[in-house]
Amino acid sequence: MKHATDFGQGLDAACSRFKTVYRMPNLYDSDEGWYALKAAPKKEHLAAQLLNRVEEVEAFCPRLRLTRKTRRGPVKFVEALFPGYVFVHTDLKSNFRQILATGGVTGLVRYGDAVPQIPSHFIESLRSNLEDDIQDEPEIVLKPGQAVTVVEGPFKDWAAVVSGSVSGTERVAILLEFLGQSLELKVAAETLIIDPEATVS
Repeated sequence: MKHATDFGQGLDAACSRFKTVYRMPNLYDSDEGWYALKAAPKKEHLAAQLLNRVEEVEAFCPRLRLTRKTRRGPVKFVEALFPGYVFVHTDLKSNFRQILATGGVTGLVRYGDAVPQIPSHFIESLRSNLEDDIQDEPEIVLKPGQAVTVVEGPFKDWAAVVSGSVSGTERVAILLEFLGQSLELKVAAETLIIDPEATVS
């Protein structure tokens, strides 16, 4: 059975190895400003929320609102616009250790010992184009030759190819194989999902 002193010695050895492997970044020239942090996958927004509770730290996690058409119908969700990253405005020299101890934060973006600062105009430009720090995904445009699958109606789950758009409407023309012949139908664009492995001819 090991004694507490044995565990203490093991911890000291582990810490010594950590200090050897992990070199502290040079924070001497790090003025107050915006910096990029690394965050755990799918934990970016949580990390930003916790960082905003830290005194003298402002966190920003721009997100993207997505709608995916599936065979079960449209599914809406939100994910980070920059997966794996969170931005913070702070004085790194004063708050570095507290920031890295925040849940969801896994590291600081740096190049060797240098820590790059994010230009303020970049953050301001991002924020000016977002509502509540969220951006809606651009609408997907269906193009002739695009392979699709019908997800609603009598031809649900049938594979088809976009043959054109219907002027003045949100409907598109598709071609599908029916009884050994190519049949052209006009359907609502929202009833189609794109085959991600196919390319537009």
